[in-house]
Amino acid sequence: MCFSNCSWLCTEASGSSSQYLWYVVALAGHQCDSITDVWIDQELIPDADINSSTGEVSTSKFSGKLKIWRHTGTYGQSVNADLDSAFSAWTTSHRLRGIAYLVVRMERDDKVFQGGPPSAFFALVKGKRVYDPRLDSTNGGSGSHRYTDATTWAWSDNSALCEADYMTGGSLFFDQSTPNTRLAGKRPVPWTRMDLAVLSASANECDETLSGANAPPSGSQKRYTCNTVISCAEAKADGLTRIESTYFGRVVYVSGKYRVLAGKYDAPVHTITDDDLEGGWELVGGSEGKEVFNAVAAKYVDVARGRIETMSPFRMNSTYATADGGRKDRVVDLTAVDDPYRVQRLDEIYLRATRDQQPIKLFGNRRLIKVAPEETMNLSLVDLPSWAVGKVFRAVEIETDLGNPPRCAITARVESSTAAGIDGSTATAVQTARGATQGVISNNRISNTLGDGIHITGQASYITITGNTIHDTGDDGI
Repeated sequence: MCFSNCSWLCTEASGSSSQYLWYVVALAGHQCDSITDVWIDQELIPDADINSSTGEVSTSKFSGKLKIWRHTGTYGQSVNADLDSAFSAWTTSHRLRGIAYLVVRMERDDKVFQGGPPSAFFALVKGKRVYDPRLDSTNGGSGSHRYTDATTWAWSDNSALCEADYMTGGSLFFDQSTPNTRLAGKRPVPWTRMDLAVLSASANECDETLSGANAPPSGSQKRYTCNTVISCAEAKADGLTRIESTYFGRVVYVSGKYRVLAGKYDAPVHTITDDDLEGGWELVGGSEGKEVFNAVAAKYVDVARGRIETMSPFRMNSTYATADGGRKDRVVDLTAVDDPYRVQRLDEIYLRATRDQQPIKLFGNRRLIKVAPEETMNLSLVDLPSWAVGKVFRAVEIETDLGNPPRCAITARVESSTAAGIDGSTATAVQTARGATQGVISNNRISNTLGDGIHITGQASYITITGNTIHDTGDDGI
């Protein structure tokens, strides 16, 4: 994760015949962990081809004609010596501390640079280092991380840790112990106001390894990651929304602390009975004023396609479409996600979890105040509708009156184990070969797929399907 208003800080020429063209390009407004590959327009300069000391580029096309220096923005970084030597106006005071940047020097050569001067520079950057309470032995973890000492932090693309860093301001530098929270503006959230136990649990959810049918063909994959650039001029709420989109996350304030919650199914922690209520319960409005959709696609950045923004295929639920009287599309912004398989799982989460469930509103006495925002519960109530019996509910809105006597009202929705924290296969569970014949598919237990449970391909014949248990598939059961 990076914070940036990427810009060209300087463009100058040097040499007896102005044969050297120099660019100074800011990448991030803070110290970054590392800068590796560089692109000049669409031309890739691999990390291995850039000499970290001299800046010489060994790529055959550019050999002897191009130099690139990469600076990560440390507090202790000194001036770029070659830039200082080339221009009297660029002095030893131009250290650019707290700015990760490139210095590029190109020697004029119409054969090498046939298109003339470049119009854009890009770089592959590992951005901010973040505090991880799981690695802090003083806060329930194991390790040397301390939120009061930025030199102990490490780079991570864990979505929950990135959100906590964004809320607290993290640090501008990582070679100084005292965190510099200038990036958070006037009101960074103190780490003492963060619920570190909940943050650790959410970070574990993000790092959970999915394997087999739940991951790409290339192997295992973490459940959630965040890889994005947030503009320094972006409203904080928009930055939070961008990060939360990567893991279906949300933040709630409970008992004086912020809880950073990952998108996952939570087993019920409360059982609400009639003794907790005073005023009963009622069904409240469901879909009024809400966008109804049954097919989801996402904009995202695809690493495999050169890190360009692309669109995932639409995922449609035919049951939803029938109920809605036809297909209704929605496109979500997942540009902070860079893997098509992770995007596919998130598409399915958005499709299922934002699907309208009839809300129920509970009116209670002081005993109902025990339920915190986003906590889950069972309802053991007289005259509960049949569709709600045995279901788990999540508190999505809480209204509290601390008068005498105190009152509490909770709006809750059904919490589905298959809505958030999708573990399902990214494709079909069982699929025949094209043209297969005289086969048997039997005695399988299939659940939580994102595609069909069992799929019989074209030209297949005489396939016997028997004794299978199938539920909660993303598309057709069979």
